[in-house]
Amino acid sequence: MGITTFEGGMNIVELSRNRFLDSLYPNGLGDNLLIGQVNLDFSDRVTLSIHTYEPPSKKVEKWGRWGEDYNVVVVNLLLQFITDCQLNNWQNITSSQVIIETRDNGVFSLTSQGENWSLNINFKAMTFQGCDVYIK
Repeated sequence: MGITTFEGGMNIVELSRNRFLDSLYPNGLGDNLLIGQVNLDFSDRVTLSIHTYEPPSKKVEKWGRWGEDYNVVVVNLLLQFITDCQLNNWQNITSSQVIIETRDNGVFSLTSQGENWSLNINFKAMTFQGCDVYIK
């Protein structure tokens, strides 16, 4: 099975191919991400919420001002055609790097891990669902 890892892994922004997300983070999301929610359903889908503490490159009027009205952006994603999903010690999750690798047969592998927890999801499609913001 061949694996291709892009420098630093493929970025979520790059894979989502969404103009709005790309306009917010043209250089991709940073390394300090928190996976806040993982929902797996029997329809072969995973919804994933990824929190970033990196300010967006452009102002979004309805969100207000960075650092005043919000300082966290939540990127909501839908992963489809799941071939494998492993989650260990979810209760211990912390901020970490999220790495996406390409595998054979059009499968992508999303991995994030910390000292005593890990998440790995293999999927074939990713769709950007929207963003939420909040102040931490």
